[in-house]
Amino acid sequence: MILGLALRIWLTAAMPYGFFHTDSADLLETADKLVHEGGFRLHPKKTFLVPIVYTVAFAIPGVPVLITIPLAQHALGLLMIVLCGLLCRLWFSHWKWWIIPLTLLVAANPSFLWFEHTPMAESLYVFCTVVLAVTGSVFALHANRASFVALLMALVLQAGARPEGKLFFGFGLILIVLVLWKNKAPWRTLGIHLGITLVVALIVNSKTKTSQAGLLLYTSVVHFTPDDPKCAPGILPFIEPLRTQFQERWKVGMAFPRASQRNKIASAVAKYLIEVKGAEGSKREVNELCKKLAMETLRRSPGELPMHFFYKFRHSSVVLASEDYSDNRIGDKQLNDNYPGSTKLVFRNGKKLSGVDLKSMEDIGAFIEKNYHPERVAWFNTLHDWWEDSLAHFRMTDVRYPNGDKENGMPYYFFVVLAGMALALFRPGKMQPMQISWVLFLLGLAFIIFVTANVKARFRFVFEPFLYIYAFMILDTLVAVLCSGWKKITSARQASV
Repeated sequence: MILGLALRIWLTAAMPYGFFHTDSADLLETADKLVHEGGFRLHPKKTFLVPIVYTVAFAIPGVPVLITIPLAQHALGLLMIVLCGLLCRLWFSHWKWWIIPLTLLVAANPSFLWFEHTPMAESLYVFCTVVLAVTGSVFALHANRASFVALLMALVLQAGARPEGKLFFGFGLILIVLVLWKNKAPWRTLGIHLGITLVVALIVNSKTKTSQAGLLLYTSVVHFTPDDPKCAPGILPFIEPLRTQFQERWKVGMAFPRASQRNKIASAVAKYLIEVKGAEGSKREVNELCKKLAMETLRRSPGELPMHFFYKFRHSSVVLASEDYSDNRIGDKQLNDNYPGSTKLVFRNGKKLSGVDLKSMEDIGAFIEKNYHPERVAWFNTLHDWWEDSLAHFRMTDVRYPNGDKENGMPYYFFVVLAGMALALFRPGKMQPMQISWVLFLLGLAFIIFVTANVKARFRFVFEPFLYIYAFMILDTLVAVLCSGWKKITSARQASV
């Protein structure tokens, strides 16, 4: 906690204002609409929790939002150190050995610091994930009404933090079945718990629908599209040029989807809906049909998916989920890339965001030049680079493709984490149902995320705390086995004496 607090104070003192990301404006849109138009509205791609929290930050008088949000997220980051220590206490048999080094890694992790200092959903999402892991562990230890309510509340918050957060209800259902089955609870009790959870899941799902999930997934797997999609008869002529283009590119190198390809697929599907189905071709209709196309493609190409997942995961595995604070990122990128797409929101709320009027790009440039100095956060860049290089140093052999593309080999520490997760599945005790539910769900979630989303490393950030926890799981299991064996030898000698 001392180290975590010191690093966060140091970062805040060096750069008091948070880093304005391209996603920041989407999350601040709810507060903007409420203040200036008197209505509550979420951005189509966002869920409810983070926009509501950021709206509260807007309501705090006298403090710029770009200062309030990082401070709040840093506070949650400190609390997350405690929660990771609590998971160490609940999950490890020799927790006193590991709690200090594990929480030191969490406290000093530059990815946590970076996302906490940036108005984005990731920081709160990871915090909610750790909270859910804690409440799930408590439910596994003491399955009563209070722990069940806490689990449901954590699931709702998780679903509100990011669009894929609602998938965690799958973890909750598996956990409830395993825990109550292990405790030999009556069938009626099991049915009531599952029924309540399903009802809450359905309600939350209806309130957290976003506009791009189907399009994202289909863009990722469009090159696997079958010749005769049953869900959209006659669509192949509209999709074929894009399918062929992706297939040809994948033959010679990596052809990961980008926003431009996603837009082309959306246009092709919209054209099909208008010309063949007589529909409007709206974004909602396009997304729904893309979801159906994607699901059919996945069902009919199951053998292609494991390697597709591996290629997409490997592509960003050698870099951290976060970025650094180089002059290009906190200077040029903010001014030329991040702010220009959000000028309407920024100009309307400049005073509230920064404490000064921002009425033009010149005002934004002056604000950035005054408050963002890369030399003041050089220590963070050094920490970030060292952390990234250390994790990526030991990795698989790099791969070169016919078109000249080079893919870095995947770091070996991911395999260490997988080994720790595998060991957790077989550790006996009250926590075993939790570990079975959590490990299997995290693996499934990773598969869904990397098959669906683009190849940005930040989509891996939700797993960050558990990479270190499950690496320590290997050490704890080894010590537990050695100590158990030694105890058996000692007790046998005492018995003989």
